[in-house]
Amino acid sequence: MSKDLYMKKLDKLINKFIFRSRDFVDYAAHLYGYNEMLMTGETNSKFTYDHEYFNFTKSTKTLISIRELLKMGHNEDALILIRSMFENYLSSRYLNENEEFIDQLITFPLNLFFAEYNVREEGEIFNREGEKVGELINPSGFKTGKDKQYYYTFYGFLSPFAHSNFGIANYYLDEHFRFTVEKVNYPILVRFFTLFVFTKIFEHYCNH
Repeated sequence: MSKDLYMKKLDKLINKFIFRSRDFVDYAAHLYGYNEMLMTGETNSKFTYDHEYFNFTKSTKTLISIRELLKMGHNEDALILIRSMFENYLSSRYLNENEEFIDQLITFPLNLFFAEYNVREEGEIFNREGEKVGELINPSGFKTGKDKQYYYTFYGFLSPFAHSNFGIANYYLDEHFRFTVEKVNYPILVRFFTLFVFTKIFEHYCNH
């Protein structure tokens, strides 16, 4: 099979995921926990659904962006977004298996966004009264099950593209060692990584 044909088949799978995921978001992704809280005045376990549907919606929109980056050959930027999708998957699975961490993954981020809480050194979270309420969790803390077996290798490959890391300079150099924005790196591999991560996301939601 030629490289171009391989890429077309992978792109077709990405398009299928986008089509089906859009439908899922439109018909099933709602704020079940939040709506119940409005009726009862109390938090509830359905907030885990809200968190999962948020991550699924966010990942679907990210997948659409990745598709456009792949069309342009901007594969390094696609890898940055693949890392973001991977983090969405890890946090969704982690909360699903550890509901007692609902504050760390829902309450704390909301309060930080609205400046009710603030983060100090070493990731400690404090409220406006100066009381410590918790700590930020590094994405590495979200890995569970067999994801632990490949996490450091996979995440370690993706991470340099999200920062100023001269170790990846070769991705931006042509054959004459001149910087270029035209170089297209690993088009098939990046598509595989895209499908690998979104398949894990899609399967996670289909199993719940």
